[in-house]
Amino acid sequence: MVRDVGEAYRARARGQAPQWAPLAVQYVDYTLWQQDWLGAESDPDSVIAGQLAPRWWSGRARRPNGIRAGCVADMTGPPNSS
Repeated sequence: MVRDVGEAYRARARGQAPQWAPLAVQYVDYTLWQQDWLGAESDPDSVIAGQLAPRWWSGRARRPNGIRAGCVADMTGPPNSS
């Protein structure tokens, strides 16, 4: 990144636009890969369906440590104040 900023500065100091090399991968390539990897929300076996499953955001869901999901104000504080 420092090299690119330096190149941009030198080009602008000469009154020119920097001459960037085309990128090997574009953002759209990444989004297509991510969409393929995550799968469809309608597919129950897909990664995205697992991440969006109701058990993760339901207020009735229990977390591994036994704390019920909910408002932070519902949780008790430490036994002794410091």
